[in-house]
Amino acid sequence: MDATTELTRLSGLQQLQAIFAGKTGYAGIVKTLDLHPVSAEEGFVVFERSPTQAVYNPLGSVRGGYAATLLDTVMGCAVHSRLQAGQGAMLELDSLKCN
Repeated sequence: MDATTELTRLSGLQQLQAIFAGKTGYAGIVKTLDLHPVSAEEGFVVFERSPTQAVYNPLGSVRGGYAATLLDTVMGCAVHSRLQAGQGAMLELDSLKCN
């Protein structure tokens, strides 16, 4: 049986815990941004990362797109952590406003 089929038998929180433990081979945006999972509870997920110069804009601050991607990732994982086994969800960040 493949890893995807195995994951569908787990709750969303259990899926995240398996991903955090490196048991799934998942290497998406978490690997791309070099995010480090810290903890996952139902409805609450924590990643850590210190931005490198690669995500700074010419003015010396972190690009908004980097921050938005972090927010999208963490919020999506927090929602995912509340899913029951076999329950799927399509998550989409509808809007994000920063001042």
